[in-house]
Amino acid sequence: MMEWRTIDSAPRDGTRVLVVDSKGNIDCAKYEPDSYEYEQFVRTAKDGNVYRTVKEECGWWDSGISIAPTHWMPLPEPPKDAK
Repeated sequence: MMEWRTIDSAPRDGTRVLVVDSKGNIDCAKYEPDSYEYEQFVRTAKDGNVYRTVKEECGWWDSGISIAPTHWMPLPEPPKDAK
């Protein structure tokens, strides 16, 4: 029996899964990875300001509807007689 799992444990490798949001909307989706980088001020040094490069994940769940999923589960196997 399949059970819903929290979205933080969902595969992020392009595998399509069932997702559900806090309103009960269900759809089939796959994670689309994306990230962005920015410079963050760390401290002021004698010879100038010191920054570090920060890379943050900002991917999204690609589905047929606009959804912010909270849980997921694997897709069921198709019927044996499906072509």
